[in-house]
Amino acid sequence: MKYEELKLRPSSGAIDRDAITAWLASKDYAFLDPIKGDVWHLSATKKEMEDSRHERIANPTRIPDGVFVRLFPDHVSVNAYWATFAEGRALEFIRWLVSEGEWTVQLGWGPFEPLGDPARLFPEGTGEPDPTSGEATEGVRHIWEAGGRSFIVHTSGQWRYVAWRGELSPSALAEWKEAVANAGELLEYVHPDAATATFGIEDQSGVDWAWFDATDVPASLKPIAAPVERWVSELKRWNESNPSDDLRRVRQE
Repeated sequence: MKYEELKLRPSSGAIDRDAITAWLASKDYAFLDPIKGDVWHLSATKKEMEDSRHERIANPTRIPDGVFVRLFPDHVSVNAYWATFAEGRALEFIRWLVSEGEWTVQLGWGPFEPLGDPARLFPEGTGEPDPTSGEATEGVRHIWEAGGRSFIVHTSGQWRYVAWRGELSPSALAEWKEAVANAGELLEYVHPDAATATFGIEDQSGVDWAWFDATDVPASLKPIAAPVERWVSELKRWNESNPSDDLRRVRQE
């Protein structure tokens, strides 16, 4: 996010606090701060909401990362600066908020301006389904982890690496699917406690892992390691004027 806070106020009329509170209370990914009761916390998923609420109760000195919504007499504050993967919830809320009227918005400390399309306030792709994070509800996720960082590819072609996100080109997705299909049974090539890298296949039933030494990748996994290494290298030098043939719609969150 290029700003820390959004302040929204209706172009005419007053803020309907009761309607806003009722809408937030109806969402299973939102909770009212149980400590101070003055801010709504929005998470990416119901499970993350429950974890954040428990964390807040256990440690009242800190509010967990998420989207923060506060209601003031003359405006609504939406802070998605520490939203992690919950930015889409902020966009969903603002779209509902402005669905039946005109609103103005202040970005950070700038002047108030007509809101227009709320999507313009967020990075490209915000609000789109992200099968690379959260609960696995459809398809299959492949997780390559080495050096403490994960490259995740979903069977839809969407991928995530650290704060990067995007889609694979058709040819790159075909290469990936062939490599995964030839990986065979996932094994403990080394004891999990000694492993420095893993490869996992996750679906709705859980995750199967292969455990191995990152300096000695098993032969069956080398066709997977090769494109990951290539894509990570491309991301390190990526810019909009030098796009990748494999990685599409590259963006940072």
